[in-house]
Parts: sequence; C-alpha cells; structure tokens
Amino acid sequence: MCHRSSLLNSAVLCHLLTVRLFEGVGCKGVWFLVPVLRLPAPDRAARLVWCCGCCLPDAAVAACQMLLQTLELPLKKAILPMLNQPARIVNCGRRKSKSSFSEDTLKRSELGCVYIKPDLLPIPFYVVWILNNGLNVGWLFLWDWEYLLPALVFLAALTLTTYAALFISHRALSIYSSCFVKGHKAELWLIRILVQNGLALYATWTTIATLLNFAVVLIYKWNVSNETATTASLSILALYLVIWFYLENFFFDKYVCYNLTIYPVVIIALAGSAHKNFSLSSSKTNSIFIVVLLAVTCLIFAVRLGIVTWRHCKRLEAAETLDASGTVA
Repeated sequence: MCHRSSLLNSAVLCHLLTVRLFEGVGCKGVWFLVPVLRLPAPDRAARLVWCCGCCLPDAAVAACQMLLQTLELPLKKAILPMLNQPARIVNCGRRKSKSSFSEDTLKRSELGCVYIKPDLLPIPFYVVWILNNGLNVGWLFLWDWEYLLPALVFLAALTLTTYAALFISHRALSIYSSCFVKGHKAELWLIRILVQNGLALYATWTTIATLLNFAVVLIYKWNVSNETATTASLSILALYLVIWFYLENFFFDKYVCYNLTIYPVVIIALAGSAHKNFSLSSSKTNSIFIVVLLAVTCLIFAVRLGIVTWRHCKRLEAAETLDASGTVA
C-alpha cells in the first residue's frame, strides 16, 4: 500500500513538474527549477513541492528526492547553459517588485514616467485621430461610388481633423517642452520628427488631395472647364503656401519651428504634375503655372531651411549662455 502510494505521489509530482516546465511563453516556466538545483540536496524536494504549489505527504517528499537525483544531471545540462550571466541565475527565483521595475526600466521625468507624464498626446488628440480615420474610410467608399461632392466634404473634414491633431500636439509640446529639454532631448526630437512632422506631411498631402477633388467636382458636377478648374486649384495652393510661410515665420515659430515636411510634399506633387503635363512644344497656361509654382516652392523651402538653422543656432547659444551664467552664480 505504501509502495503504491509512493508511486501515485511520484506520478502526481511528475505531472506537476511537467506542467511547470512547459507553461507560459517560451522557457519561462523552467526558471523556478534553477534555484532548486542550487540548493543543498536535502532542501531540494521541499522547495520543489513548494514551487509546485501543493502540500504532499512525506512519501511524496521522498519521491521528490529520488526524482531529483535522477533528473539532476539532465536538468543542469539543459537549463544552466541557457543562463549566460551568473547574476541572472541568482535573481531568477525572485520576481521584481513594481517599484524596481519602474526604476530600472522606465524613463522618468519630474512629473513621473515619461510614457505617461507629461501627456503629450492627450485624449482630444486620439478622439480627433479616430474621427480622422473614420472620415478616411468614408471618403474611400464615397469616392469609389463616385459621390463626388460628399467625397469632397469628407476629404475636407479629414484635412481639418489632421490640422486639429497637429494643433493639439504642438500645444501640448509647448506646455511641457521644458521637462524634455532638461533630460529627455531624445524623446523631444522623436516627438518633433515622427509625430509632428509626420502629421504635417499627412496634412499637406490631404490638402493637395482636397484641391484635386475640388477640381474634379468643378469639372464633372458643375461643368467648369478643365483649364479653369485646374487654375483655381493651383491658385488656392499658391495662396496656401504664401499664407503658411508668413504665419510659420512670424506668428507660429514658437510651435512649428521644426516642421519641415510641408514643402517637400508640395514639391513632389508639383514635380509629378509637371513631369506628366508639361511640354515645351505645347505649353499651356497651367503647365507654366505649375513650373513657376514649383520653382517658388523650392525657393521658399530653401529660405525656410536657412531660417530654421539660424534660429536653432541662436537658441543653442542662448541656452549655453544661460547655463554658463547659472554655473557662475
């Protein structure tokens, strides 16, 4: 009877050991065996029973000892080579606390964890972005079904929501930029390059798409000539570029000082249109308009790059002067 009970307990233990070995993702389930193998021989069975989460009688403990003696060498050969660093072996039996995980892994600012505080992408940003994607899907269906005027309305609303998301991002960054300048410059530049310049690129592209959709509506819904509709769209684009260049350099430079993806998008769009439509043999008014607008855009972009570079150097000099004065004081 006792022998049968020992066999039964050994079977139960083997089952629990197998479950522990292969549960979880990858080989995470085997790490609890490492501290067991590093214990003195008399304590291994008790620790293994504790790891399995059950209370077995003394016969099962004896079975554990026999089982460990049998599996000790294969387990050490299988598990211990997977640990490259001794420190990992020592700590593998102890789960990190929440505070130690935050201190070791997560970057922190004066307001808390960087990915939470400061809130550079607040809830209104995500609401606007969800609305933007919904309008994008709706525009695709309306354009495919050739509902030109509703498609124009959806595309114009999509463009406005993109500008709204860009405004929310710039406003949030202007409020909390001081937190990033002190110790998180990498995150600051990632927000500027990936988020804000990405949104600016998207907004410019949707603006051009809206103007193209507007020209299509003029031609096919309101019977306006192709030449007139194209001239109207190009004129609106030229006005947009002039107004934006004035605003970004004299009013919004504090917020959009590093937005540089607007002009390259316009240059690519105009270059593609000029390549397709311009011909020296039969140069039409709009073809000349496109080439002139392309040249002006390239000039504006070069001037903008010079202004941004000059102002950035001035900011760096001012920051160095401020740091030097603070150190002397």
